[in-house]
Amino acid sequence: MLHTQYECQLQLGKAAFAQACERYKSKNKELQLYKSEVKKVIEGTSSFDMELLNELISEAKEQITVAQTDMENAQTEIDGYEQLSTMIEARYDKITTWADLFAESTIEAKKMIVAQLIKQVRVGRDYEMEIDLNMNYEMFSGMLLEEQPEEKGDMKESA
Repeated sequence: MLHTQYECQLQLGKAAFAQACERYKSKNKELQLYKSEVKKVIEGTSSFDMELLNELISEAKEQITVAQTDMENAQTEIDGYEQLSTMIEARYDKITTWADLFAESTIEAKKMIVAQLIKQVRVGRDYEMEIDLNMNYEMFSGMLLEEQPEEKGDMKESA
């Protein structure tokens, strides 16, 4: 679900980039037209005023600069979402690896893992169960986002 959300944002970023590129090309073409018209003014074959053309040229240059900035911003956004998408895939792989490790563990190892994760289990009427975990969502997500230590000596126990 989260991966899909980032994919959607990535597609929006790509659309914004394409739109900025199109605007850049359009304004660049417009600028070339104005420059060719300046040449006609110098030759005396144009009906446009030089001051008007200068204003149009400066406006077009400003719009080209804005389009370039928009393209750069969109590309930065795309790169960020691609990084996030890659990170999410890696975290998902990490979780599935944990699940595989748990599935392949002996009963004793599974009991130890569950004992570390579960604080309390309450069973009520009609077999309704309440389970308190030793960690909350923030701790779990922080654990996922945390980089793996290079060596076992880098691991620290929390009290």
